[in-house]
Amino acid sequence: KNVHALGGTIEIDSVASQGTTITLRLPLTLAIIEGMSIVADGESYVVPLTAIAQSVRPDACETRTLGGREVMRFNGNYIPLVSLGGLFGHATPKACAGGVHVVLDVDGRHAAIRADRLVGLHQTVVKGLEDHYRRVDGVS
Repeated sequence: KNVHALGGTIEIDSVASQGTTITLRLPLTLAIIEGMSIVADGESYVVPLTAIAQSVRPDACETRTLGGREVMRFNGNYIPLVSLGGLFGHATPKACAGGVHVVLDVDGRHAAIRADRLVGLHQTVVKGLEDHYRRVDGVS
């Protein structure tokens, strides 16, 4: 039922004494990812697990402002520390008080997201919105 709701099909082909083949087809515009659901600045987000390097409890001594941008110390280097609420314009970045920093690793480059809390692991369907909305960087 869920596969059909996504515009996909399931085919079952069985041959006696040889076995059964089950084929699941989903439209190319869909992808299912393993993701970590987080709450950041009061809003819910899903971050692909493949992008998460580590989650750490914030330490005020490890965060500072360099060149007008907030950074945190990670593995001996300073990496950008981003507030998703500030990035998407629905909250102002707040000082580090509790919560967790989710360190991302994308193609060997690191950055961290300030999160209120980690919710849990989820399989999430990602579908492009370009048919109905204009493209927005960072949103899918």
